Amino acid sequence: MKHGIKFLMIAAVTAFTTLGNAQDAIQLYFDKYISDENFDVVYISPKMFSMVSKIELEGDHVDPEIMDIIKDLKGLRILSYDGPQAMNYYKEAKDKINIKEYEELVVARDGDENVHIRVKESGDIVSELLLLVGGTEEFVLMSFTGNVDLKKVGKLGKLLDIDHIEQLDKLDEKH
Repeated sequence: MKHGIKFLMIAAVTAFTTLGNAQDAIQLYFDKYISDENFDVVYISPKMFSMVSKIELEGDHVDPEIMDIIKDLKGLRILSYDGPQAMNYYKEAKDKINIKEYEELVVARDGDENVHIRVKESGDIVSELLLLVGGTEEFVLMSFTGNVDLKKVGKLGKLLDIDHIEQLDKLDEKH
């Protein structure tokens, strides 16, 4: 019995460490370039999502579906770069972030541009959505965390005018 409990404790610590390492890798990569003025950066903290989801908004301009999406999100990070070094940043991100920890949903290539959409799931719940785009002139790393409804995130992305979020529209057919 002692061995069983010890095994469960080791397994639990390993699981939390593995989950933390993937997010830490994204955080480290994000932190590396957050102050670099060559990058466009968006970071919405878990606290901000929590605050927005608690606000009672009035009027016709508030979409209840958007508020439903926001209440389940825990964080959003977007790092993008337009310029000649884009492919180098894309390759660096793929090396630093263990993308094998994610299930691949969409892979698309249009000319020199590569698009990868991957998720981490626990049962039927998607806990993270990772979008990675790389080409000769453009790099985008986007990470949504929380309880992510893939169909609804596309709508949120369009509202926020996030580049490449239209790729999520293809998920209706695949997921």
